[in-house]
Order: sequence, then structure tokens, then C-alpha cells
Amino acid sequence: MMISVTAAVRGIRGKGCKPSGAHFKAFGSGRRPLINEDVIAFKSRIRKRPVGVELYDIHKRTGLNYLLYLLWTSLLNFLLTLLSWTCPFAFHHFVVKNADLEASRLLANAAPIVMELQLEMLTGFQKLTDLQLKAIFKLLDVSSLINSQLVCERWNRVILANIEEMPKQFAEQIKLHFDEGEVIVSPANVHSQPKRMLMPPVNQLAMHLRHMTTSSLFIRGLIEIETRPVLSALSKSCISLRPSEVYFLWCNFATDGRRDLMSFLRCHRKTISDLGFEECYPSDVICDKMINSVGELSSLRIWSDGRRGRYEVTDSTLIAIANQLNPFHTIDLSNASVGVAGLVALIKAWSAAPNRDATICIGNCPAVAKNKVLIECANANIPLQSRGIRIGKHSLTLCCM
Repeated sequence: MMISVTAAVRGIRGKGCKPSGAHFKAFGSGRRPLINEDVIAFKSRIRKRPVGVELYDIHKRTGLNYLLYLLWTSLLNFLLTLLSWTCPFAFHHFVVKNADLEASRLLANAAPIVMELQLEMLTGFQKLTDLQLKAIFKLLDVSSLINSQLVCERWNRVILANIEEMPKQFAEQIKLHFDEGEVIVSPANVHSQPKRMLMPPVNQLAMHLRHMTTSSLFIRGLIEIETRPVLSALSKSCISLRPSEVYFLWCNFATDGRRDLMSFLRCHRKTISDLGFEECYPSDVICDKMINSVGELSSLRIWSDGRRGRYEVTDSTLIAIANQLNPFHTIDLSNASVGVAGLVALIKAWSAAPNRDATICIGNCPAVAKNKVLIECANANIPLQSRGIRIGKHSLTLCCM
């Protein structure tokens, strides 16, 4: 059974108020750096190099050895010059050749020999083709596969090109707590304890998430400067994550973060059915266009106390959810810009095909008046009561605050 994100985040909410003090650490007290310079330096060292005999450049010598080398070459040049000036007849017995021409001829004749030496120096893995490497990597476990990515650029390229076919580790829920610098992974086995780890830099986090799948992705405590690198990294790993539930809590997105957030959600639109935002700002980032980029949603949760503006989620979002093929399950909105028309559209859609229980909770939305909703439903011959409606074995719970 999927771990409930909403229950884990805020518990049972009463009177439209969000309980505070759910965590004891100061906000941002454990924040980790976004980029690990050591990893960047390591990856630059493992870049692909040409296989062959490396020539040693004597001009790179320093210190006493280099000084002795300069003295010796100067003395040798002086002796040769003196000998050619005093005994010029001695040099007529030798054929003087063009040094550059001889060097080019030597390299041309030595090319087959050098290629043969290079092939002999190749290891067994270097002789394998990309298809053979792919077949081997598919037999590894996730930990070994991640380590293989760090071996060389070619291995990393083969793994990323076939990431969909590589083995993956399933986690019931992945929590990314950027404010406290930790990652919590809940395994599929309900009897196992969740694993807590320090938050790695973004590049390492993306590399690990490529090899995981999860039912629920929970992101908490993003700040403005982290919006673009984090969401871009998560978008790159979207092929393998496949979350059905995505929840953002206490995130302060960048002012221009709507595009990054939409790109992230669009990458996961094939699997996301439950989307939630709680106390996320700026409020204009959460809008109809952003939610519609996901696709069909069975649950939508958007909540805030309203101190920093009202979310730009209007009736068009509710009407789109009402018109979708799959029925909705939970609509929980607070401080949104919805009205009576969107709420009535949801009730009509559910009453037309009541095949599951559903809940609609609207709070702090001035445009929603419960009396008007009851009147509109009565005009549509829907027997809606103040607390909802029951048709057959299923019921719709309505809560307007």
C-alpha cells in the first residue's frame, strides 16, 4: 500500500489550519552544497584518452635536472659548431639529410607498428563493443552499475544510452529534504525501516535517481537558487523514476521557476496521477498552465495560509479534471482562485459515473459559496446535501470552509 504523503506531511488538518512544528530542526540548518567540486575533478580525470605509448617531453623537466640538460645541449652545440668551422672537410664524407622530411617518413613507416602496439595494450573490456557492454551491464545490480558509470566516459555513455533497459531499484517513497540536507528512502518492504542518508550534490543525486523507480516523490525545502539545478537534474532522470505521486512542501521557487517546474512535471506527465503543493511560493508559479502540463490527475492538493498571495488556479483546472476520462479521487484546494462553476462541474462529473468514493475540500476561496453550489446542483437534479452526496455504494464528501 502506498505511503500517504499528505498524512505524513501534515497529519489530520482541522478547521482549515496547518499544524506547525512538525520538525525540530531550524529551516535550512542542514542544507548541503549543490555542486561537489571533487566529483567534477574526478570526472575530468577519467575522460577517454587515446590508447598508446605516451612520449615523455623532456622540456617539462624542472629544477636541477632541467638546468643540467640545458648546459649539456649548449656545450654539445658549441663543440659541433667549432668542429665544423675548424675541420669543414670532414663533413663532406657524410650525407646531410632534411631532418623534418626524415621525421615524417619515420612516422609514416611506424604507423602500422604503433597501431599493433595499441591493440595489444587494450584490455578485454576495451575490446568489447557497445552491445556487448550493454549485455554485461544489464546483469549488474544497481550499486555496481552506478560504480561502473565512474570508470570511464565510454561506459557512462553506454549506460545512459540504454538507461531504460538497465536494472532499477524500486522504492515506495523517496523524500528529498533540501532544508535539512537528507534523503529518506522507504523500501518496498513495509517491514523494513526507511533509510536516511545525507543529501549528495545535485549531480550525484541525479546519477543515483536514474537507477531508481518510486511510487511517491516528496520534495521539501527548495529555495530560489536551487530551483533550476535541482529540477533540471530531476528532469534528466525522469525516464526511470516514474512517480505516480509528487508533492512539494515549503518550497520557495525562483521568480522565473515556472518554466523549470513545468518542464519537470511534463517529463513525468505519463505517470503522475497525484500532485500536491503546500506552502509553495511565489503563488503565481502555481497556475492553470502548470497543472494542465501534467495531464490527467486523480488527486490535486494545493494548500497555503494565504499570507503570501492567492494561487492562480481557476475553474478551468477543475473543469479539465471533470472532463477527463479517469475519475478524480481527491480535490483539496485552499486560497485558490476557483469558483462555483468549477466545483459544480466536478460534482456533475462524479454523479454521472459514481464508481469510487471521492472528496472535495475547498477552503478560503471567496468565490465559492456553498449555498450557490447547492442551488446549482438542485437545478441539475443532483441531490447534493450540505456534507455531500451518496449514490449507490459510493459517496462524495464535500467540505467548504
